[in-house]
Amino acid sequence: DLPPKRFTTILASDQTKAEVKQLGVMDRELMDLVSKGHSLSSGLGLGALQRLRVHTSKTKIQTTIQWVLAQGVPSTKVIVFGEFLDSLHAIGEGIVEGSDEPCSVVYLTGETTDRAPLIRQFWDDPQCAVALCQYDAAAEGANLQCAGTVVLHDLPWTPDKLEQATDRAHRIGQV
Repeated sequence: DLPPKRFTTILASDQTKAEVKQLGVMDRELMDLVSKGHSLSSGLGLGALQRLRVHTSKTKIQTTIQWVLAQGVPSTKVIVFGEFLDSLHAIGEGIVEGSDEPCSVVYLTGETTDRAPLIRQFWDDPQCAVALCQYDAAAEGANLQCAGTVVLHDLPWTPDKLEQATDRAHRIGQV
């Protein structure tokens, strides 16, 4: 009964030369580990891969902020999913500071002890435009269908978490 999901890829083109150079260095370090026989699932491999993921997340923050603001917040509600708390907080601060109208955000993360009041605020407060979520904290069971757009700032490790995240705004009964 649901219409198909629409996906758009947004290229993060506002990275500085230093950020791009650092990504290249980190990528080469990762490939060096693999060429020396280290598995990506080893401690060294996972550590290098995770450092690369964290750095990549940080380099995309401004692109995510600009894209969310272009959607017309706070009149449009948006969900942003990410893996890393620092990046989510930076995105939230950038959205609040960059919005032309008074705007607030909620965070559904591993630090959240009670999701229900935050979800109610996202639904009921017209100024609360963005829910910033970590996959494990909000991908399952959180009804956020008042938003029509889900931004995947970072991709999760597993496809099932990705599907659960996109389904937060793709529900039966939604217009």
